[in-house]
Amino acid sequence: MHKLDLEPNTPEWLEARAQYRTASEAAIVCGESPFTTPKKFKLIKAGLVKQYYSKAMAQGHIQEEQIRQWAGDKLDADFKEEVWVNGDYLASLDGIDKDVLVEIKNSSFTFAKINAGIIETHYWLQIQQQLHCSPASVGYLVAHCPKTGGYA
Repeated sequence: MHKLDLEPNTPEWLEARAQYRTASEAAIVCGESPFTTPKKFKLIKAGLVKQYYSKAMAQGHIQEEQIRQWAGDKLDADFKEEVWVNGDYLASLDGIDKDVLVEIKNSSFTFAKINAGIIETHYWLQIQQQLHCSPASVGYLVAHCPKTGGYA
């Protein structure tokens, strides 16, 4: 495994993502994604269908630094965005500090699930690939509730 010198959400990052199997795609290829099917995913990868991008995802990018800071304070860590690869697999980490990573979501639904002790399979698969690609040995799913401002 090795770290790529890429900034997430840049043209260079998008180009690199096209060359690997990404952590955000893990649940799709396993047939566990609530957002798309493996069949539609093939069309997306071929450039024939546009990738799904929700308002919550867009808002999540805006809130990400604030959520990362909360997670760092809670876990006594200084999380930084990094991109790691291991063989054919790539993981764009929302935050990593030494051997701990965080996957950040800005979602009332995911916030409620975490508070109920539930980590949905599609997020579990994403975090497993992030652990496979990076030096982290522990991964946390962190959610911000846009309705209440709470964190989980």
